[in-house]
Amino acid sequence: MAKKQAWTVDVYFDNMLDESHYYSDEGEALKAKADLERKYQGKRLYRVEMEEVRDEESSS
Repeated sequence: MAKKQAWTVDVYFDNMLDESHYYSDEGEALKAKADLERKYQGKRLYRVEMEEVRDEESSS
């Protein structure tokens, strides 16, 4: 089994998950995180987090 890195960018509203976006490229995930932070800037109930996740793929 090969392990692959991936990232999720999550948007929380009032401490509850509102949106979750999955990216296989770290650069795209960082750009999306920055865009979402800009979108929700000044809105106290929103927060944006980026997390690295590891997917396991079976080799066929």
